[in-house]
Amino acid sequence: MPPSRCIGTLPHPLGFYTTAHAAHDLERVRLALGYGKVNVFGGSYGTRLGQSYARSYPGSVRALILDGVAAPERVIPVAAASAQRALDGVFARCAADAACADAFPGLRAEFDTLLARVNAGSVTLAFAHPRTAQPTRLPLSNMHFVYTIQRSLYSARDSHRLPYLIHSAHQGNWGPFLARSHADTDYSPEGPLAMPLLVAILCAEDIPRLTLEQREADERGSFLRGHAQRLAALCPLAGVSAAATPPNTPIHAPVLLLSGALDPVTPPDGATSAARTMTHAQHLVARHAAHGVSGLGDTPRLLRAFLDEPTRALDKRGLDDIPLPPFQLDHAGTHP
Repeated sequence: MPPSRCIGTLPHPLGFYTTAHAAHDLERVRLALGYGKVNVFGGSYGTRLGQSYARSYPGSVRALILDGVAAPERVIPVAAASAQRALDGVFARCAADAACADAFPGLRAEFDTLLARVNAGSVTLAFAHPRTAQPTRLPLSNMHFVYTIQRSLYSARDSHRLPYLIHSAHQGNWGPFLARSHADTDYSPEGPLAMPLLVAILCAEDIPRLTLEQREADERGSFLRGHAQRLAALCPLAGVSAAATPPNTPIHAPVLLLSGALDPVTPPDGATSAARTMTHAQHLVARHAAHGVSGLGDTPRLLRAFLDEPTRALDKRGLDDIPLPPFQLDHAGTHP
C-alpha cells in the first residue's frame, strides 16, 4: 500500500508519535522497572531520541552510546548530498582497485545512463513475484531505483556490490538489482521503515525547518533529487502540528559517539557538531564503515570498555582494523 493511502487509514493520531513523547515514555518505563541511572544506546534516528532523553531527564542517564549521529540541528530529509558523496566514494574506490576498474571501466557513465533511462520511464522489470512466484512486469520508478541505490550505501559490504549491480543493469540484466531491492522489501520504495512513525516525526520536527534554499542546495548534483519533497508531500495527510524547538542544553553524562567515514546519511560531521554541547564526549570514526559501527570488528570490546569506565579515553586503533570489503566482480560474489 502506498504511504499516502496507508496514512489515511491509521486509527491513532500521529501527533503523539514524536521524539519528546518517546523520551517521556522511556522515562516512565525506567521508573516502572525501578532502575536507577541507565546506559542509553541509540543508532541513526535513535541518536536524536537518546540526546532528547539525556536533555529531558539528565538525572536518569549514566552514559550514552550514539552510533550514526544526527546533530540536534540536523533536518533529516536533507540527505541527498551525503548520499551522492557516498556514491562518489564507491566510484572512486572502484577506479582505484585494479580488478574493479578492469571489470567496470565505465562505471560512473553507466550509472548516469541508467538514471536517465529510469527517469525517462523506459525501464520495465520482468520477474517472478517474490510472494506468489507469478510472472510480473513493473515499470521501474525513479523512487524504486534511487532508494535501492541509497539503501545499498548504508553498508560498506553492500556498497561494494553496487558496481556489479550497476554494470549488470546497464547490460540489460536487472536480476542482481532486483535481488538487492527485494532483500529489504518486495518492491516498495520505503524499505524496512515504519512509514507512519517516520512521517509523524519528520512532519512535526523536520519539515517545518526545511527551507527551499536548503533543499535545492542539498539536491544539486545528487541522484537523490526529490527525496525531501516526497516526504513533505505526506505531511498534509499526517495532521500533525510543528513541534516546539527542543532545548539544546549541555549533556553532562559521558557520551561515546561512533561514525562511519562512508556513511551516506549521518556522516562524521554530525557527531562533531553534536559533541559541541557535550561536556564529556569521545568521537570515534571507523574509516571503512558506513551507517552503523557498533557491531563491526573490535567495536563491541570498545563499547564494553566505555560502559565499564565511561570517562576513560578509549584506544581508537581497533577501529582501523575493520577491513574494507572486497568488490563483487561477477555473479559468484566478492573476490579477495
